[in-house]
Amino acid sequence: MKPAPLFLLVGLVLSNTTFGNAKIALGEFETVRDQGILYLKRGLPKLAFVELNKVYSTPAGERDFMTLLNRGRAALLLLKLDVAAAMIEASFKVAKTIREKRQLQQLNDDFRNDFGSVRVSRLESETRESGMLVLEMSSSLINKRKRERYLSVKTRLNSAPVTLPARIFLPHGTYRINGADFKIADVEDEPEISVFLEEASEPTHAMNSTWWWVGSGIAAAAVVGITAIMLLDEPEPQYREYFRLELE
Repeated sequence: MKPAPLFLLVGLVLSNTTFGNAKIALGEFETVRDQGILYLKRGLPKLAFVELNKVYSTPAGERDFMTLLNRGRAALLLLKLDVAAAMIEASFKVAKTIREKRQLQQLNDDFRNDFGSVRVSRLESETRESGMLVLEMSSSLINKRKRERYLSVKTRLNSAPVTLPARIFLPHGTYRINGADFKIADVEDEPEISVFLEEASEPTHAMNSTWWWVGSGIAAAAVVGITAIMLLDEPEPQYREYFRLELE
């Protein structure tokens, strides 16, 4: 019997190695995901977010309901609202059972009960392509988490000019941006305002609209109340109706 050609032997070795790695990857996927969920149950959202990010970065993680749901839960606790909104959108696509839809509905309600967004665009007579947005709050925030979110956004707005249009997540309340008043509440539609841009005090690189949502650098979709979703990775804003989930 003639010895098998070398290229066949090499092919067999590579095939066995590939399948072996796939099994290991699957086991690691479940272990890391479950560890992240455990951290979340123990009130450790930062550790949970780290573990669930690892899982989400894999093709299987992007399609796994438990990964998406719990990454969204952790993100909401950490006030990473762009990520939380993106996970609600992604979970909506893969939720199948009544239990999954109820869990997703709860996360969506938790999100909407405290936060919303405003869409900011330039006035037609505004010729500058980028500039500063000055955010002011008319109401008061007693809740520490909500106040932290507001101050975080205000700091970002004060740090660099932006290119409009942009969407900005904020706690429920009444606000003003560059003289335009608006209100964010769970029972109202997403406000839209048009403004003149303020001149930047120093020439700095303008941030595009995605920056307001994605401080972590991950392109994401954003939930606006319960009615619309803007996909930020598209060159032009696109909207899709996002109705309350119907339980089977």
